[in-house]
Amino acid sequence: MARVDRVFLLWHVHHRAEDEDGEIRHFAAPDDYWSDEEAGDDVKHLGVYSTRELAQERIGQARQLPGFRDEPDCFHIEEAALDEPEWTDGYVTVGPSSWYGVRCLFRHRGLGVYEERVTLWTARSPDEAIGRAENEAAEYCEALDEVEYVRFAEAFRIDGTPGEGAEVFSLMRESGLPAGEYVQRFFATGDERTG
Repeated sequence: MARVDRVFLLWHVHHRAEDEDGEIRHFAAPDDYWSDEEAGDDVKHLGVYSTRELAQERIGQARQLPGFRDEPDCFHIEEAALDEPEWTDGYVTVGPSSWYGVRCLFRHRGLGVYEERVTLWTARSPDEAIGRAENEAAEYCEALDEVEYVRFAEAFRIDGTPGEGAEVFSLMRESGLPAGEYVQRFFATGDERTG
């Protein structure tokens, strides 16, 4: 009997995670594979097979079953070598993703105004959230004339998943000013624009 040195792992993903446009992405080609279990994707391991053909046969059977038939193109066959080590450099544990509100500051040179924008991101750390927001800030500036990101960003970790009434950003500033003067000095100067 010939020794088997390769096996074929069969996976299925029920996709629930939404992309930036609110769309649920599915596999677009036979070799595609992605999943985000933290965002709700449901990954199932259907078996280990000695040949790709046997794994394909199992896909045909599974496509007739509840759940799998709802996403008939979201199967993935992963070829793996036996007795070959993986993770040979170890690993680093990364915490789960959280939602962050990131405030970035922009200067609109043509309008003579500064703009504060708060965008929402999922990230594993405040630094990662700021990095993602700064990438978006560069795209924002490219899309508009005479706008520059002034390299100022602050991140606020949101408890849970944002929904109606969720706090998406908070900043506390020490001040001895009375409330009315504080508002006039920092928020209601008469030069603000919203929208």
